[in-house]
Amino acid sequence: MRSSLRNTIRRSLWAPVWLCLAGLSDAAEPQPARQATGAVQASEKRSPGKSEAAPAGSAFSWLAAVAPGQTAQPLGALQRQQFLDSLLDHMRVHVSARLLDQLTRQPIEREFPVEDTILGISFSGKARSKSAMRVVLAPDEQRAVFDVVLTGVARSRTTGKTGPVCIHCQGVTRFTASKRFHLTDDGLTSLPVQCRVETNSTVTDITSEWPGLRGRIAVRLARRRSDQTHTEAEQISACHNQERIAQAFEEQMTSLAKAAETVLTHELLRGGPPDHPERRKFHFHTSRDYVCMASICGEPRSPMPPEPAADTWAKLWLPTAVIDLPLALTAMQAARTGRPEQWWRELTGRELVPWRSKVSDSGENDPSPMAVNVAVESGWLSLSMQPR
Repeated sequence: MRSSLRNTIRRSLWAPVWLCLAGLSDAAEPQPARQATGAVQASEKRSPGKSEAAPAGSAFSWLAAVAPGQTAQPLGALQRQQFLDSLLDHMRVHVSARLLDQLTRQPIEREFPVEDTILGISFSGKARSKSAMRVVLAPDEQRAVFDVVLTGVARSRTTGKTGPVCIHCQGVTRFTASKRFHLTDDGLTSLPVQCRVETNSTVTDITSEWPGLRGRIAVRLARRRSDQTHTEAEQISACHNQERIAQAFEEQMTSLAKAAETVLTHELLRGGPPDHPERRKFHFHTSRDYVCMASICGEPRSPMPPEPAADTWAKLWLPTAVIDLPLALTAMQAARTGRPEQWWRELTGRELVPWRSKVSDSGENDPSPMAVNVAVESGWLSLSMQPR
């Protein structure tokens, strides 16, 4: 079970955590602190032969060039970092619970051996489980609070041996494991795993290795004892299953939290202690429907934009006072009508296809599972994603 949890959690849960952290560049190795870029400057034309070490104009220049029928030059590392820093210094992001559910919810099926000792009887056999994992938001004004929840059912067939008697059983175990995470400007913290398990078992047959009368007497005595201890045996089995599930889930959540903390500290916050002069500051909060991440580097007292409409999957906000609005509008319109896979891959170094396949039910040939809308709303430039 540990191996299955490890692969599934790493594969499915990383997507929403990474999305909430703004789709940053790879964080396998800690990166040194970088100087803040401040507001996005006005666009400049890039001279032929200019080296990558020199600034390449506005952070939106490259994105604006990715329009239908055009081929943009590959994005240099400096230009990519300029764009990401500009976004992170001033942005507000809302990510919906619906999108997180789409990204994380998936069925998990596996078969595994069963070994257990109950009331001095050693049982062995096989089990098959079906489960699913999801993320649930918890309202909080000061933190992003969410629960990672694993629910499922396991059905087993086991045989217990005591002396000459074999006890054949079928069992059904229903389980729910959850772990709560708190995300703040100080990092990611969590509470211990909570696990609930209910086990129901049925003795399908009792046999004996002894022949004749001795065998029949042994079976009769074993059946009588089984009836007397059945409830106690179920409780012990449920307790053992709860300990195993909770331990495996805790181990994998701990591994996931460490990976997320690396991204948060070294990419999002730019490393260093909380009082470091170059440390980027963020405010997180959650409602029942959205998790919000707001940069407070540029304008600490800037008002928060309103929560999106209920049909919005995610929404990015940028204050119009700190950006080149005409160029930003051109860039976002290009992203809206052009080829999102290209600029997403250039900006983040990741492919959009795996994420797209998670949220699209219309088939592999659908160019986009979502509608992207660009607008200027009360001093904010917004880019929202809604299901088609």
